[in-house]
Amino acid sequence: MHKNRKAFLQMLAFSEGTFNLGDNGYNVVVGGTLFDDYSDHPRKKVYFPKYKIYSTAAGRYQLLARYYDAYKQMLKLKDFSPESQDIIALQQIKERRALEDIDAGRFDSAVYKVKNIWASLPGAGYGQREEDLDTLRTIYLQAGGELETLAKRGSRSVVMPKFKFSKRSKEKLEEAHPDLQRLFNEVIKHVDCTVICGHRGEKEQNQAFVEGKSKLKYPQGKHNKIPAMAVDVAPYYPDTKIRWKDAKGFIHFAGFVRGVASQMGINIRCGADWDSDFDLLDETFVDLPHFELV
Repeated sequence: MHKNRKAFLQMLAFSEGTFNLGDNGYNVVVGGTLFDDYSDHPRKKVYFPKYKIYSTAAGRYQLLARYYDAYKQMLKLKDFSPESQDIIALQQIKERRALEDIDAGRFDSAVYKVKNIWASLPGAGYGQREEDLDTLRTIYLQAGGELETLAKRGSRSVVMPKFKFSKRSKEKLEEAHPDLQRLFNEVIKHVDCTVICGHRGEKEQNQAFVEGKSKLKYPQGKHNKIPAMAVDVAPYYPDTKIRWKDAKGFIHFAGFVRGVASQMGINIRCGADWDSDFDLLDETFVDLPHFELV
């Protein structure tokens, strides 16, 4: 499956609230219960007093039973297995003429075209919970999806902003492992950012520990290695430089960096999601500018 399609499907699972539940969301009934038989759609009718509606939505992409019946016949499917669910979701996307957008990295356009299928997408208009587009784009990038700005638009190349590191940022980045240098030298081509920290000596590391900025004393931190196996990098804004209170901005930046790293074959994790499970609420210690090799 094309990596953009796979990432888009993962984004849908996140939006629909099935991501990381049960069998990767494939056996989830609307409301959060699970089913254990993939031979057929569970056909369980659940009532939601808040919206005064019944729903039979089930599976990773929360497909209604009546739609499953139609697609099962159309696509000659034998069951409601994960493979069948993926096939149906892609068919639904195809019917909205959004597959080409996904393959080309036109993420926002694809979401707009399929919003009438999934009520959780921004602008769906069903009066239910809708996810934020920026959040969904971040999930898509973290799942390995590529945006059009990293590819080409039609036959012409996209003109990207020409950002570059300051002398200080370059010096800090040069203290880091070559893979981190390659990664952020690619990132700076697309997003303006600044390198805050590369290598940390004993005094700096222990001070960071005392101030609660690190959980590790010298020489246990990845910043303490030579070359450094970690860097602290923040999005940079001309007006305010670094917006330390803008957690969402840091998270969006981290999603972009992880997407670029995935494309480059560089395995990293970030201080906003140490266990790399896309669940930012399970972290007990958050270090938003931190990126390290694993």
